[in-house]
Amino acid sequence: LLGLVALTAGASARVALATCPTGAMVSVLAPAGSLASARELAQAYERETAADNFGCPVARLLVYSAPAVEINAAMAAGWSDEERVQIGPAPDVWLADWSGEVRQATAATAAAGRTLPVRQARTIASTPVIVAAPDEADLSDGTPLPSMIESLKADRWKAAVPDAATSVGALARIPSYRRPAGESTTANLTRLSHLERYVDQSLDDGRFALGSDATALLCADAAVRDRTGYVVTEQDLARFNNGSACGPQTNLRAFYAADTPVLDRQAVLFGWPQTSTRRTSAAARYADWLTGPGGRAALMAAGLRPAGATLGQQPGVRPDVWP
Repeated sequence: LLGLVALTAGASARVALATCPTGAMVSVLAPAGSLASARELAQAYERETAADNFGCPVARLLVYSAPAVEINAAMAAGWSDEERVQIGPAPDVWLADWSGEVRQATAATAAAGRTLPVRQARTIASTPVIVAAPDEADLSDGTPLPSMIESLKADRWKAAVPDAATSVGALARIPSYRRPAGESTTANLTRLSHLERYVDQSLDDGRFALGSDATALLCADAAVRDRTGYVVTEQDLARFNNGSACGPQTNLRAFYAADTPVLDRQAVLFGWPQTSTRRTSAAARYADWLTGPGGRAALMAAGLRPAGATLGQQPGVRPDVWP
């Protein structure tokens, strides 16, 4: 008993003197638009592990980001010294926005004559693409996404759609680019041309910056503009409404399309040749935490739906509508 008391007192004194033993440093990479939520997850992990370890987290998580296009190029290049300078260290964990990014990076690396050293990739959460708009928008859940956008156009609303280079922007365009049965090639090209012109005009009229992702659109100056619908994710909307994205705002509500595109958030673990076993093990523990009780709670707080679970009540979001 005396030995245990002495050990506890010694540990507490060590913490009080800020002399926690140096834990493993885990590099966590996130796409630029998901940096804030990735940092929130890291902070939740460090807090939880510190609570059971005399105030000392079991690992330090270095969270950094880059645009998805740059991440893909860096993976294909084998994460050389140039990428370490421009982006950061070779990631131990990559929190990809969706599995398509992982497939694309794997294919690009193979095309460059390399093998992406992925040890494991798992789905940790998901978030559907929705249309965020004020209550007075004449939209209905269960309507195809292209029809929702056409309704906005017909009612002389603006449609703020993220840049096509972003995951949300690319996925949001897929339903519109599918050619309906019976539509000729000429009619299809004409319809798509009109759609892109309408989206471009909406961005110009709203004075949105070129190349904006979902967060940039929502958080632009005078973000909640009159008669504007935003094609974003459920997570983007939840974080916008609760003030996590860009401070207190006027609430928007989510309209859920039929067969909506879904971003399946991924935790990708790597086995780079230069990575120590200690870091590899620490990264694996973090990935395991993301799918455990603490991680699932943190994912929900970040506006995501943990794998196999629904989303809790969030402003403007209807977790009972989808899936």
